[in-house]
Amino acid sequence: MNEQPQGSETNPLHSIADELSATLDKETVELADERVGQVTGGQVIMKSSAAQRVQASAAQMEESAAALVRAGSLDTHESAIGLVIARKATLRDSTVSLVAAGQVRAERVRTLAILGGRVEGEVTTVLTPLTALLAGAGFALTLLGMTHLLGKNRKKTR
Repeated sequence: MNEQPQGSETNPLHSIADELSATLDKETVELADERVGQVTGGQVIMKSSAAQRVQASAAQMEESAAALVRAGSLDTHESAIGLVIARKATLRDSTVSLVAAGQVRAERVRTLAILGGRVEGEVTTVLTPLTALLAGAGFALTLLGMTHLLGKNRKKTR
């Protein structure tokens, strides 16, 4: 598979993000090799950086990590994110625990689950309907077993 260049001149999200940033009167925030708690901006560009929380009209993450990303549009490459909430998400070679987005384009993405109106691309999900059912059944049996054991212990101590 041919690699696409990652330059700003080939990424249409940059022009959209610039327009959104101007509309929202927020500056572009660029992080390179940084760790921050929270980053907020019209356009957020992260390269080899980490943030606990990212909130932006448009966010681009390159070899970066975040616990939570809320964005109108999100573009990731070789990044890891805990939770994504976006209108449009383009994810490449990334790991995301949970994605909730209107549109998702994915290339070689690993995730627990995707909640999306439209999902395109190559996604490996851990949480399929069968695994969700098995996890729920396992949890129910564990809960039932614990209440049964605790019930016996209460009777013995009286």
